[in-house]
Amino acid sequence: MVSFRDIKPGNIMISEEGAVVLLDFGLAKLSFETGYTQVGQMAGTLAYMSPEQARSEAIDQRTDIWSFGVVLYEMLTGKRPFGGENAQSAIRAILEEDPEPPVAPDGEIPEPLKDILGLCLAKDPNHRYQRAEDLLEDLQRAREGLAPKKRGGRATWNRRLRRRRWAMFGGGAAVLVVVLIIIQFLPASDRVTFTGITEGAIVEDKGNFALIAWGDYDDDGNVDVAVANNQEGGSIHLYHNNGDGTFSRVTEGVLVTDTGLPHSLAWADQDNDGDLDLYLGSFPNSVDAFYRNEGDGIFTKVTEGDWVNTPSSASSIAWGDYDNDGFVDLYVSTFGIPHPESNFLYHNLGDGMMEAVNTAANDMSDRSGGCLWSDYDDDGDVDLFVAQERAQFRNNGDGTFTWIPPEDGGIPAITAELRAAFSSANYDNDGDLDLLYTTWAPDPSSRLYKNEFGGKSFLDVSLKLPSVGSIRALSSAWGDYDNDGFQDLFITNQIGKNLLFHNEGNANFRQITKSPVVSGTHRSGGCAWADYDNDGDLDLFVSNGYLSDLEESCELFRNDGGTNNWIQVKLVGTVSNRSAIGAKVLVWATIDGRHMTQLREIHGGGDGNAQADMRVHFGLGDATTIDTLRIEWPSGHVQEMSDVAANQFLTIIEDAAAP
Repeated sequence: MVSFRDIKPGNIMISEEGAVVLLDFGLAKLSFETGYTQVGQMAGTLAYMSPEQARSEAIDQRTDIWSFGVVLYEMLTGKRPFGGENAQSAIRAILEEDPEPPVAPDGEIPEPLKDILGLCLAKDPNHRYQRAEDLLEDLQRAREGLAPKKRGGRATWNRRLRRRRWAMFGGGAAVLVVVLIIIQFLPASDRVTFTGITEGAIVEDKGNFALIAWGDYDDDGNVDVAVANNQEGGSIHLYHNNGDGTFSRVTEGVLVTDTGLPHSLAWADQDNDGDLDLYLGSFPNSVDAFYRNEGDGIFTKVTEGDWVNTPSSASSIAWGDYDNDGFVDLYVSTFGIPHPESNFLYHNLGDGMMEAVNTAANDMSDRSGGCLWSDYDDDGDVDLFVAQERAQFRNNGDGTFTWIPPEDGGIPAITAELRAAFSSANYDNDGDLDLLYTTWAPDPSSRLYKNEFGGKSFLDVSLKLPSVGSIRALSSAWGDYDNDGFQDLFITNQIGKNLLFHNEGNANFRQITKSPVVSGTHRSGGCAWADYDNDGDLDLFVSNGYLSDLEESCELFRNDGGTNNWIQVKLVGTVSNRSAIGAKVLVWATIDGRHMTQLREIHGGGDGNAQADMRVHFGLGDATTIDTLRIEWPSGHVQEMSDVAANQFLTIIEDAAAP
């Protein structure tokens, strides 16, 4: 955060495009520099100095908030709040005198603005706004005629003047200018805004919605979304992306007219015919289903085979080609209601059918929560995480799995009551996949594990996430929503507001509390990021009403974007499975002067108990070119591209002749 230290009208310019520009950064200091300024020296233009500046004391961003208040007071009234015939009397006024309540030349100033000004001009920094974000929020409320959330500003004013009757005053332009000025001081993550979509079936339909899956089932370049309505007689809700920012609910066809207890969903091109098929896990104690995509939006329900005729209580499902034969296989973890049962591993025979196989990774006698395929040891085959007492399984590369106990570097056992969900991401940009699991039980909360020594061990670094107390989380989603080059994190919470954590780029996270995506209180089930409007930034879909007595509607938040660059990559396998599930994409680029490595792995569901768009998204900050883009295919093939332009959707087809 930058402390400007010399905010005044002469240093504020509005460009022809309407952008607010702050000039003369000669006095600016980074707020994390020791002491903020040298104690004992006075800096800044006198009339706009804060009391602590006038006393040559240490300063921080609250000093800039004072100066904003002086500028806003002058804009609204035509005069400064503190006068004086010379420097000494001006300093005395700043330190000792209360300013007069602001009065506009052509009318009274609304009370909300008076309160805001008073909070900016409190002589004690502890009585001012503590953060620019809070000031911005109250200014935006004032534009709507609403009182500020923070109170106490009226105590600032000199009460010798009589209180007058007030009327609405056309100060909107002045407020807007100050809002724009404040925005220049916000971190990039706080400049990104989300708009909650309020119209359309996707946010108006009500139900008890569980988990969700993004997937472009008609291959028109616009990602669609399916959500499971987990109630007796419930069905899959499939919303087709119209390509204009709206969605239409699909109401015809067996995929959406079948009823039961749908819970988990995952898309994959199971038969490698070029379109996405859908597997449905039912919960509790119901038969799962598989719908084959025949093209043109038509699905056929497959009814042959144990994999679609065996009752289970599927808590999570995930596609992954564990033997790298070019066809995706399927893992189904079960919670075993009323009795514990084994999980299911189905091997793809390559002819459209699946065969149950028994391995150490699915021969379990206790209930399981989430499941995730992820190549944590970077040896070219996907390993398996299962929310169970034996939680981590290394793929041996020969169709067998080995359980990795905690004493050998595996993650700790997970009890059935936690119903944990896994997600993996390279949050620290060190080139390997780290692990997060969220828990259904309020305590313990989410756990973050850093991958160390090439997957030989996982270090618990959960303290890097801000403490949020007890939560009940079913789903999580990684995504770089502000395109700064670091993956951020969203977590649903059944017993309070959902959670958004911004990755600060130093291996730590900051909780974002002032955003529409975390403003409501719902019984949220799933969550997943996807760029549904194809504008280069990640939007967010959240399902609600899960295990609730009342039906709720889902939420769709459009990311209104920022100025950072990006790229999105779609992979098409030829030797590898067609969906490229299990492939890794790495990007090397110089962002804000730092040479950075980013990594994404394509998942076929199970990732945080949901499925994001299989187009991988990278934020690039100020980088306009990617130095190197590398694809590591499940087949073992490797492709590289150099000097790749930013801000594009790139489709890469696997080169069968690649090494």
